[in-house]
Order: sequence, then structure tokens, then C-alpha cells
Amino acid sequence: MADDYIQYDQQEQPQVVLDENKKTIMEYIIKNAPYGEINDVIADLKKLVDDYHLYESYVDSLLIKHAQDHFAIVRDHPLQSTFLLTPLNYIEQEDCYLDQQHNLKVFVDHKTLKVTRTEEVEIASNPVLGQYRGFIEKGIQEYLKNYYSGTEFGQLVYLDWDEENFTIYIAITCKNLKLNSFHGGEWISDWKIDMKSFEGKVRINSHFFEGGNVMLKETKKFTEEVLFTGSQIENESQKIVKQIINLEQSVQTSLESMYERMSDQFFKNMRRILPVTNMKMSWDASVHKLIANLKK
Repeated sequence: MADDYIQYDQQEQPQVVLDENKKTIMEYIIKNAPYGEINDVIADLKKLVDDYHLYESYVDSLLIKHAQDHFAIVRDHPLQSTFLLTPLNYIEQEDCYLDQQHNLKVFVDHKTLKVTRTEEVEIASNPVLGQYRGFIEKGIQEYLKNYYSGTEFGQLVYLDWDEENFTIYIAITCKNLKLNSFHGGEWISDWKIDMKSFEGKVRINSHFFEGGNVMLKETKKFTEEVLFTGSQIENESQKIVKQIINLEQSVQTSLESMYERMSDQFFKNMRRILPVTNMKMSWDASVHKLIANLKK
């Protein structure tokens, strides 16, 4: 009888069907939420969506994607000061991140960006690629300390290889959040290097919300040539780091040039040349005084 009763309950239990329109809107809002402001966005969603509790699992999956898209920085890794959450080192089946450098699986709460636990794992190693990673990590760390001081930054070098090919992935990010002063921004770059090519992408996101809501998003892609010999590992690693630095600095230079031209090229085109009357403004005070007298 007990089994029949349980089966009856299971049959009668209603299946919750989520509103696809709400899911689409939530996905759009969370996807475009600036880094560092996601908790405020979630708090607003809870107020706007009356049945938000039904969508919590769905929102949790969106938070994972949001953290990875922004190369979220985790600060309480047990063996290093910062640890990046990226699609590269994410193990979806176990909902954790692989730390190749320390042979760890890192489990993270994506709402708080805190490490919940770690597990040791045996990871296959490649001595030659390991040397490349070591020299590249050292060079990137020095670069970040020299150029990104005063901000929160992090980097990840991830290796993928088989018997015939290999790929080195490099992720770099810098977060400059001044939310109490109503602005925040981030620099995100990722680089993919293999035997034939050197590909990269730089993304810049800025948000100003004092007396308004203005966002700037810029993306720049690169494709370069690279040559691996395996005989001059340190020298080749330094060339890779230098190439990344030069490409990132080219983006910075182009931004500075854009800011210098912004007043003349962008804002001027946004201003209305003539008022709605299609007549130029007369700056003669007597004309306006005459019109005012006629209206009396």
C-alpha cells in the first residue's frame, strides 16, 4: 500500500513548465550584466519576477556562463592569490575547474565566487610544454604587475595536447571596479597558440552609471604567425609574451586615439544641427524680447 501511495503522489505531482519568454529575458539581462554588478542584477530580478524561485536553477546555469565569459577572479584559492574561471579549465560533468599547475579540481560557488572545496587529481604532464608554461606564466605575471598595478588582475596558462599536436591557451584579465563612484571596467584577453598559428582576442567592457547608464564594449581580434622549435624554449616563450604585450598595447593606443577624436567625430554627429523648427538659433536678445511682448 505504501508503494502504491508513493507512486500515486509521483503521478499526480505537477510538472513545472518555465515561461520561455521569461527565460529569454533573464538570459539577456544576466549575459549583459557588467562584471561586479551581477548580485545587484539578481536582486532586481527577484523583485521583478514574482515566481523567481521556479527559475533559480536556470539562473544558476546562467551565472556559470557569466563568470566564465568575464574570466571571473577567485581570490581564496589555497595555493595562489588569484584563480581564473574560464571555459578552458571548466569540467562541466563535475561542475569544477581544473588547476593544472597544482593538480587540483577547484569547486566554486558562482554566486559568491568563493572556493567551496578542492580535490587532488592526477594530471598527465608533458615536460617540454611544462617548461613553456612556466616561462610564459612568469613573463605574463611580470607584465601584469608592471602595467596593471592598482587593479585586480589574474592570468591562466592552460595546456592541451596529444601525441601529434598541442595548444597553449593564455587568459588575461584586469578588473577596475569603482562602484561607489558609479563606474567599473574590465580588460579581457585570450590567446590560442599552436604549431601553425597565434590567435587572440581582446575585449573591453566599461560601465558608467552616475546620472545615467552608459556602457562601452570593444572587441579586437588578432591572427599572427608563430614558430615552435622546442630547442629554445625560454627564448620562444619570451617572444610569445612580448607579442601579446605589443598587441595589447596596440589596442590601448587605438583607444587613446579614439578618445582624442571622440568630441569632434562622435559627439558632434550626435548633436542636432538645427532645432525642430529647422531654423538657426538667433542670439539677438532684442528678437526674443519682441516675441515675448507679442505673446502678451
